[in-house]
Amino acid sequence: MAYFYRMVGDGIKLASLILLPELNDVPTMNKLTSVELDRSVTTEPQPEEDSLGYLLPLIFKPFTVPIPLVAKLTIKLSKIIYRNKHINNTFRLNSPDNMVPLYDTNAGLWNWGLPLSYPNGGGVAEDCIPLPGVEKSTHEEIFATFINAFATSMAESQLKLLTPSATRIWSAAHSTTPVEGTEIRCKPDLVLSDDIKPKWGNIRVCAELTVSSYKPAQRLVRAADTQAYLLLSNQPWRCFTLILSFTSGYNDLRVLLYDHSGGIVSPYCNINHQPNIFAQIIATVIFGSPECIGYDATITFWKNVPLPPPPGAHMPGCHPFKNLPARANTTCDMSITPSLDVFPEDLQEGPSSGALKHKPMPLRDSSHNSREEYSISPSPSSPSSPSSPSSPFSPSPHLPLPLPPLEATSASLLNLVSRAPVGGDDSSFSATPHPSQYPHTPQSPAEPCGKICINNKIYTIQKILFTTKGLVGHGTVCYLVSLDKREFIIKDHWVQGDQDKVMNEIKMLEVMHGVPGVPKLVDYWIVERSDGKVDRMKEYCHPDVADATSILGTYRTHVCLIMEPCTRPLTEFQTLREFVKALRDIVIVQRTAVLERNVLHRNCSLYNAMIVDELDDSKGMLIDWEFAVFISENGEYSIGGTGTIPFMSHRLLAQVADLQVQATKQQSRKSSSNTPTLPISRVSQSYADDLESLFYVFIYICIKYSGPHGEERQEPAKDPPHEILPDSWMTLDLNACKLKKNISLFSSTKENLKKFAVGLDDLVKHSKHVAERESSIGTESPISMHSANLKQKRAEAEDESG
Repeated sequence: MAYFYRMVGDGIKLASLILLPELNDVPTMNKLTSVELDRSVTTEPQPEEDSLGYLLPLIFKPFTVPIPLVAKLTIKLSKIIYRNKHINNTFRLNSPDNMVPLYDTNAGLWNWGLPLSYPNGGGVAEDCIPLPGVEKSTHEEIFATFINAFATSMAESQLKLLTPSATRIWSAAHSTTPVEGTEIRCKPDLVLSDDIKPKWGNIRVCAELTVSSYKPAQRLVRAADTQAYLLLSNQPWRCFTLILSFTSGYNDLRVLLYDHSGGIVSPYCNINHQPNIFAQIIATVIFGSPECIGYDATITFWKNVPLPPPPGAHMPGCHPFKNLPARANTTCDMSITPSLDVFPEDLQEGPSSGALKHKPMPLRDSSHNSREEYSISPSPSSPSSPSSPSSPFSPSPHLPLPLPPLEATSASLLNLVSRAPVGGDDSSFSATPHPSQYPHTPQSPAEPCGKICINNKIYTIQKILFTTKGLVGHGTVCYLVSLDKREFIIKDHWVQGDQDKVMNEIKMLEVMHGVPGVPKLVDYWIVERSDGKVDRMKEYCHPDVADATSILGTYRTHVCLIMEPCTRPLTEFQTLREFVKALRDIVIVQRTAVLERNVLHRNCSLYNAMIVDELDDSKGMLIDWEFAVFISENGEYSIGGTGTIPFMSHRLLAQVADLQVQATKQQSRKSSSNTPTLPISRVSQSYADDLESLFYVFIYICIKYSGPHGEERQEPAKDPPHEILPDSWMTLDLNACKLKKNISLFSSTKENLKKFAVGLDDLVKHSKHVAERESSIGTESPISMHSANLKQKRAEAEDESG
């Protein structure tokens, strides 16, 4: 009988790395995300006709506005800018200003020229002929214009759909040009955003198109995996993200839900034969509350929120922009040659929607006309052309120049929104976070930027301190918050396992209460959705597949911890003495946990080594006790708490590397299955492993940082990152990590010893130089200001006690 190793337990996730490997090619990223989702994607059984199934009614529950029946929707004939022979024959006697049905109930088809297959020669197919004066468009652009026109028709029929914030617009602008904000050059076919310039930080939903039938391992789904990774990484407070998948000649629509446990595939609906189901999905993602598309209803942002860069990551200095309502776009002359990522195994699937060459949708700058002043700007690169003799339409005197199709359909919806009543509750968007994640500056001041509700208490978010990047994992976000003039740290994350595991960190913090250098647990909350139910990912999975063997024990529960005191990363040490003292304090914490509380931390890393400022001094602190365990007699524990890869002890790394080799021998299936699983592996782990991990933190800082205040060393351009210690330890291939660490630390090569010695020497010299410089500056220096702040806190404490 075949067995497999559960990848959630024995596999290594992208979130286990400090930085992703240097890559920008989509195929490699697609493979990484597919491996991460191995056997953790469930497919919901097909329900009875005209039913949303099990998943969609649950996530769409907050959206209660009744959707008009498709049969009653109408559109002005002149707005149907793509037509086919059936539409021409049906409305040949109508004038352009006549209102006509958007859906033909007799034929069971939309009165819009939707493509059905790829045309020979790459031209425009006969089933989607544009009106004279309308630019020839790709299939992606045709679908974007259709969905926007569809949404406009629904909004005109049901005005309750409109709110001042309902400005999400579908765009095909990035079907050939990568979305900005990441080195991974990903090009989604369609994106839904309410920003004038979509980025991964403000895209709400993506969609992928293909003429092929749906297969879990096809290129479209692998691309969706990567898009979900990018969305969750750049909007880490999201509970889940949605990708729409149009397959089988673009007729079958599935909703792919990705969360930190894996993925769920909804039943498909045929957009022609089940138009009301299609309408419900489109209306909800465009007009529904943010909770419907994966945003956390307990969090609200009211300004741009820069994400903190991971340690060692160089971010270009640029300014974040405000999220403004989407508006029409000016035309500009861009010549783009699309680069195609071809998978050999997908050649039999037929060409993908990204295989067509076309110009990207031009963008309008925010300084241009408002929605009320909207006007179509002709493209200098698109001269007027006479109508083609083969065209079934007459030339329109009102369209002398080619019209970008998105402008023709998005303007109507935006104009409707601009006339929506102002004031009153905007309940559909009351919890909408509106941050633009990238670009951002590495340092951002702590100032009010949002609110988070925990146990009916409203905390003001001052700053995002830390986020993890990854698809499957904890999805941890740490906030600096304030309440009643006190500051706290909120750890917002997803905990895997049953109730005991969900409560483990809470229990361990209670056990460690009173130990210096361990955070104090102030409060906690098992997060609930707006309907009062616990935010547990298993609730979204259909009962018939929720207990598949491959996903047992992999579901996660949303948990928030409120802790104090506030800390700063170890890399932000202000003097060399403070750095060394903090390391010593963390060793004492580890020793005290073992000797006095019988607890092993198991997860010492750069992220978990902190400095806390006290009235008289500062000291080291060890955080993140989620994987801590009571010490067992045989010293063996489940593999779940092995730590961050670059800081794993050599002995532990060797054990996990062997398990990874066994796991990778199994066939990757992507979808969940009932194949028997081997038990979650166990590893031998001890106090010595925790100490060794802290030693690697010390090495990392000595080599990667040139001095205090988080100042990173500027590496010579000739040295690629993978050759610089300890970046060579950061790879998903644990055997390679093990060998690199052997060579780096356990061989006596002069080169490696020299790198460490030079790094440590530079760190000492630079720290002394900074101290001397700041001493001459006086109270304006960071260290002097730090001392002044401590004295002020002491005086305030004495006043309160006096």
